[in-house]
Amino acid sequence: MKLNVIHKIRIVLLTVLQHLHFIPDALYLRLYYLVATGKQLHLNPPRTFNEKIQWLKLYDRRPDYTIIADKIAAKDYARQRIGERHIIPTLFTYKKTNEIDFDKLPEQFVLKCTHDSGSVIVCKDKAHLDRKTAIEKLNNSLQSPYFYKAREWAYRHISPKIICEPLLKSSTGDTLSDYKIYCFGGTPKLIHVDIDRFGHHRKNFYTTKWQQLNLEITFPSTDTEIPCPAELDEMLQMAATLAEGFPFMRVDFYDADGCLYFGELTPYPGAGKSRIKPDKWDLEMGTWIKLPHTKTHAD
Repeated sequence: MKLNVIHKIRIVLLTVLQHLHFIPDALYLRLYYLVATGKQLHLNPPRTFNEKIQWLKLYDRRPDYTIIADKIAAKDYARQRIGERHIIPTLFTYKKTNEIDFDKLPEQFVLKCTHDSGSVIVCKDKAHLDRKTAIEKLNNSLQSPYFYKAREWAYRHISPKIICEPLLKSSTGDTLSDYKIYCFGGTPKLIHVDIDRFGHHRKNFYTTKWQQLNLEITFPSTDTEIPCPAELDEMLQMAATLAEGFPFMRVDFYDADGCLYFGELTPYPGAGKSRIKPDKWDLEMGTWIKLPHTKTHAD
């Protein structure tokens, strides 16, 4: 009960914080980190994975980050590096929700905003889609300056839009397997797989040799056996190509009956406040991030 109350208080405080746009980024992130994790943020020097993600938000502000965080620009970025066949087609692009003509959309599709995380509408049957709720969700996202929530700099200068994509499925009609590869200095080191993401969410972590790890980030793990994907080596090679040049990058792929599709690039997973268990992993993963010697400011 006590932990539940603390969690609710933290949510309220974080909600209030994100509206205080006048607070400088460095001070904001110290307050944000303290409220979200209950810990002091150490940046001189940062040691843990979470602390180094906060450092990158503050001090590694190259224009490339805006490109890879924009869901439209990221496709072009990936297309140039791993080829067209790995890119999910874009059916339509909209600036406003009133431009969406549902009659022109396929029976199954995905709508999502280009400038944030989580504003995804997955439609499996257009006839039963709650269009009003979908439009409200997208409008709320378009009107929200996502950067201010956790000062994730990569998202600050993205022009908000909506894209529509086909809903990809396997030949059996199942939801596609989703693999998220954690790359450090362009080298893949960890892979996480989500289980029942929209239900009883769990995550399993693996080495690049597909050995399950005693590691939990935000969600618990499971003993459920997840087979090693046949395309693992190809996936790791493409992840390394896409993450090249960045101190840290998470690269996501979908596997559709052996055909790999690029999902997205995530520079700040969990906004740098994830619950990492055991604690030693926060430190270990922190050692894998080699921070740039110079700080860049693009504001």
